[in-house]
Amino acid sequence: MKKPRADSKLDTLPESRVLELRDGLLGGWRYDDALSWLSTECAVSSSLSALSAFFKRHCAPVMKDRRQIAALKAETLVGEAGRTDWNAATLELVKQVSFEMMAGEHLDPKISEKFIKLILKADSQDAAREKIKAAAKTKIETGLEALFEEIKGNAKAEGLFKLLQQEVAKA
Repeated sequence: MKKPRADSKLDTLPESRVLELRDGLLGGWRYDDALSWLSTECAVSSSLSALSAFFKRHCAPVMKDRRQIAALKAETLVGEAGRTDWNAATLELVKQVSFEMMAGEHLDPKISEKFIKLILKADSQDAAREKIKAAAKTKIETGLEALFEEIKGNAKAEGLFKLLQQEVAKA
């Protein structure tokens, strides 16, 4: 990484102001917002290139650390589940991509729209899957009730039925 210039106004700010600027940029400030804040709160005029260099030195490492933490969380979730938990891993990926999109200097509306549509499509597919499961469960329960009505009064058949019912409940 390039060493900051000795006359860098942004790097000579008090540490608390450097942290405020860093946190503001990481929190979603646009460069124009940051330049305005520097002017009003710190009485410092700066250029976009100086602010960009500041971002690379102070914000980019934090974002890299956040991405690594998100990746570790996803790995941990998968490891703890003992199998691939695609829903949890996908959720972590969605959070990471959302963060990266929102942290970008320029957010492409077309990419955002596609991303949101993918999320909505996945949600609707999940809802459809749950609806199918519920319908199948209802059909199984209806079938079991009809079967029970047929064997009612036969103690041996009722005992076997209860065992069957327990196995179906496990599945």
